[in-house]
Amino acid sequence: MLPNLSMDYPDGMGGIGLNTSHLRRYLGRSLVILLGDADNDPDAPDLPRWDEAMAQGPHRLARGLWHFEHCTQLAKSLGVALGWRLEIAPGAGHVDQLIYDQGANILNG
Repeated sequence: MLPNLSMDYPDGMGGIGLNTSHLRRYLGRSLVILLGDADNDPDAPDLPRWDEAMAQGPHRLARGLWHFEHCTQLAKSLGVALGWRLEIAPGAGHVDQLIYDQGANILNG
């Protein structure tokens, strides 16, 4: 779901009673976006292919990078410091032990 109040849920955050202050708080929270650099199969059978999804990129890695950049720019436009950081798991696919391992390392500091 995009942090976009003009797009209705579940594609965006519109229609569920949120406003710009909610977006600022959401973008300012501490969050790690963890992506696998091998999660790049445009033919994955469970990859969403509707128009809005395809506009974000041909596979999950591209879409994750797109989403992070989109939220970075949105935070700037709203005057809030993005509390998120991007982590890439080398060699990791979509459902992969390498993702879980790197996630555990992030959580354990």
